[in-house]
Amino acid sequence: MQPKLSFGAEPIPLDAPLAARMRPRSLDEFVGQEDAVGPGSMLRGSLERGRLPSFILWGPPGCGKTPLARIVANGVDAEFVSVSAVSSGVADLRKVVAEAQARRAAGRRTVLFIDEIHRFSKAQQDVILPYVEDGTVTLIGIDAHSTRLALDYTVVLACFVLGAMASATLIDARFHRGRRPLYAIPLVSVALIQSFIGVLGVLGIFGEFGGSVETTLDFAFLSLLAFAMGMQNAAVATSTGNFVRTTHMTGPATDLGVHLATAFHVEGEPRRHALRHAALRAGKIAAFTVGAGIGAYLAKSLAFAAFFVPALIVASATALSFIRVPSTTAQESES
Repeated sequence: MQPKLSFGAEPIPLDAPLAARMRPRSLDEFVGQEDAVGPGSMLRGSLERGRLPSFILWGPPGCGKTPLARIVANGVDAEFVSVSAVSSGVADLRKVVAEAQARRAAGRRTVLFIDEIHRFSKAQQDVILPYVEDGTVTLIGIDAHSTRLALDYTVVLACFVLGAMASATLIDARFHRGRRPLYAIPLVSVALIQSFIGVLGVLGIFGEFGGSVETTLDFAFLSLLAFAMGMQNAAVATSTGNFVRTTHMTGPATDLGVHLATAFHVEGEPRRHALRHAALRAGKIAAFTVGAGIGAYLAKSLAFAAFFVPALIVASATALSFIRVPSTTAQESES
């Protein structure tokens, strides 16, 4: 049997890689990060008092996050349990919690070490959070900054902008060139993209619904959705002369306040005009709120299939927009 070197709660074989054998085994051996682990620091003070709070360590790969987590767990004689946010499911976490409860009943603490904690899904968080709050486990999460992640989200933003540009080209640019604006094409495209997303999601192409956003397919899903939302927002904004937008609420809420204030200090037609505009904004806010509530319920119940519902609504609204309603003026002139 190979002789062992103590390293926290786990022994390390002497034939282990040099990096593993050279890892620090106490705060005194830990080099750097004096503000975090040096004399007088909060973490060192907590360990000296036998207390260990939950915390997250963030930094580039190789800066010592994992060794530090093991050191502090060993410093309070706690069981060190390591999981990965990527590969550990809800069932694995429930097993960890059950073992931690049994360990706590026997008088020993548990430190739950979570690698890549930013990838934790809501379902995983819901399993762990109550037991972090009641002290069954002490959570230590680690995360590393990622340039690639920032670039991926930049691509998503660019897709939103491209979608808006596509709508503006089909509607506004054609109008300025004296050609008939193609009002329907952007919104029909939005309905088709949402349906396409729903089909791919139901087929399992995008993985688990509601999971973390990390893989290339996750960002492909977000990029498609961003392109569709950019098209929708720009189509509605362009066709109404930037009078209505569909993807944010701060503008309509501000406009509602302005129009209501205007209605209080004007009379006659200006007041009726202000009240009409206020009613439009209030209706939009109410519709947005109700739609968000229904959407959340559908997403929970139907997962990716929920995308078929807004696709149908957009297609129906587009069709209804082409129905001509005789104006009151025209009816009066005929009579």
